[in-house]
Amino acid sequence: MISILKRLWRQYVQMSVNHPGIAISLSTHLASRGRIRVHPRCYRLQLDSDPDRVFELLRELATDVSVVFDVGANFGITSLVADGAVRDGGTVVAFEPSAQNLKVLEFNMNASAINPFRVERFCVGDHEGMTDFYLLGGDGMHTSNSLNFGQEAGHEITHVKPDQTTIVQVPIRTLDAYCSNTGLVPDVIKIDVEGAELQVLRGAYQTLLKHRPKLMIGVHPFWWPKEQQADELRLLLEELNYSSTKLDGSATTLEDFEDVVCTPLTKSKQVTT
Repeated sequence: MISILKRLWRQYVQMSVNHPGIAISLSTHLASRGRIRVHPRCYRLQLDSDPDRVFELLRELATDVSVVFDVGANFGITSLVADGAVRDGGTVVAFEPSAQNLKVLEFNMNASAINPFRVERFCVGDHEGMTDFYLLGGDGMHTSNSLNFGQEAGHEITHVKPDQTTIVQVPIRTLDAYCSNTGLVPDVIKIDVEGAELQVLRGAYQTLLKHRPKLMIGVHPFWWPKEQQADELRLLLEELNYSSTKLDGSATTLEDFEDVVCTPLTKSKQVTT
């Protein structure tokens, strides 16, 4: 019976992508203006309280700022959080390379965003060009797609089945190049990229150095490339003169699976290379 219900639900989700979303009750930290309409694929958010603190803190970081970058935007829920917090005329940029996730993201944006996001359909990393990107669940409508599920992954990906993983070529860009080309200056950058955190930060080095945005990072050490040392993420942020804490304000080594907030200790940081 359970398997039948799951199959029916998946069919309903697929049928619903081009139809009005369902209104579900989400955390007040997310939906400060009440209930919001989202794609039914997002239904688990009403069953799981874990994201509440992430939503709350992201909303605090984004309140009355001008520009928020959502790197690894997935279904766009965190983009909706930021959209409800930025100042009038503010900009939320959602970076997401999965075509299937983008369908849900754009559905949610059209249904519930106060202002349309700026949606960028590419990977964010440490170089420019094209790259392999690993889509889970067959079509990539998944919360854990990543750059780091190939042979370079340093740990066994226990819930990633090879026969349910699709490798596609997608554009990859750095945030430094993106900011230079668009003129956008982020006040806050949220990063949730399933093990590619270091690559994103390396590609944003000059942006972090010059503009000093606050960061919210999902740390995924079990998906880091095998050549990545445990302390590299911490050392890079220290080099850029950022402090890092867990969401509750306690200390972090940036070596565990957790969400962290990184705050610049100075307005600008000059590094001699």
